[in-house]
Amino acid sequence: MVQDNPKQEELHEMIKFIAQNKQIYIYMGDIILAKNISKYLYYARIQFCGFIKPEIYDCDRDSEPMPIINYAELMKLSKSEKRNTGVIIATANELYNQVIDTLHQIGIHHTYLVSDWNKWALVRKMAPRNIDEFYLEVNLADHCNLNCQCCDHFSPIAKKTFLDFEQYVRDIHRISELSGGKIGLMKLQGGEPLLNPRVTEYMKATREVFPDSPICLFTDGLLLPKVGERNDDNFWDAVRRYEIEVRMTRYPIPLDIERLTQQAERHGVPVTFDPPVCKGGARLWIFSEIGALDYHGIKHSVKHPFDLSGLQEKWRWVSCYQFNESQVLRDGKVYTCPMIPYAHFFNEKFNVNLEVKEDCFIDIYKAKTMEEITEFCTHRTSFCDYCAVHHRSVLEWKQSSHDISEWTL
Repeated sequence: MVQDNPKQEELHEMIKFIAQNKQIYIYMGDIILAKNISKYLYYARIQFCGFIKPEIYDCDRDSEPMPIINYAELMKLSKSEKRNTGVIIATANELYNQVIDTLHQIGIHHTYLVSDWNKWALVRKMAPRNIDEFYLEVNLADHCNLNCQCCDHFSPIAKKTFLDFEQYVRDIHRISELSGGKIGLMKLQGGEPLLNPRVTEYMKATREVFPDSPICLFTDGLLLPKVGERNDDNFWDAVRRYEIEVRMTRYPIPLDIERLTQQAERHGVPVTFDPPVCKGGARLWIFSEIGALDYHGIKHSVKHPFDLSGLQEKWRWVSCYQFNESQVLRDGKVYTCPMIPYAHFFNEKFNVNLEVKEDCFIDIYKAKTMEEITEFCTHRTSFCDYCAVHHRSVLEWKQSSHDISEWTL
């Protein structure tokens, strides 16, 4: 969610600080924070000289690929080198003045303190998720029945496509094999997932593979009144039996909410209009907005504009609310955001070539551990070059005109 993201303006200040100094070190007061800042700089293609640590042990140098120096080694720098050295302070606030005083005594006066917010946000974004926080999403149908402008799955311009059921079952079995049968959340979505006539089969298969994990199905609700009539395996009975949370987004279109709630409750599925207090369990949750770009209230559209030149500044990507949050499972691969696996719809519609390179996904059949997959999801991909994260905006919801301007600067 956007409220978890590093603040762009503060990141920009740090990038400018780095540019103003010939040599950059990271003060390693908080080891976890320092390593995640260094990881961020690595993927932003920003070079730094190494770490400063007051006390260094042999194991420190053996375990860290970047150079680590102590205060004594720092003092050996020439006056000119000290004048052109900047230090990013990664430490607790109560130690900041002590660190600054020591650096000043050594002759280094250029320092940058990471704010409390960005300390926490950078660690959250750059650190791999544990399995209880790792979410995967799949499109049961790539196309949709609502035609929303600026859809980041490109559903208004997608061809009618359903997720290959047999491939999906193989893929979730592989994820289960790697994860010990757990997942933080499995999201069945689209497009509109209820367009898929086998929707209850996906629900059943997912529950069989992940018996104790929360499973959500996202829908616009338009088909809910009729979906149970398509086959003998009634949709609402399947929701209850397989403990699926149905998340229905309310759009500014006519829909008989009272009828839907009565239908769900008649089949033993509780209804809530407030965020559930716990994960998992059968329910129908009807909401207006999940808060993309920190906006709550009536459903709006979010524009995620592409820079077709692919020249976006590399340091900006970490503030994307989808980064390390919205992993997509598709045809044996995990992608780091939904715009990547579905970009071919955009390319085909507008005759462009947003290139999806091999660094944009990880093959789950080549990965040896779940940790390898969760670590991959903390990496910046080459596709991020196209995303103008700082130009994302909230717009009034309306239907798509299928014009390229909905998805570009």
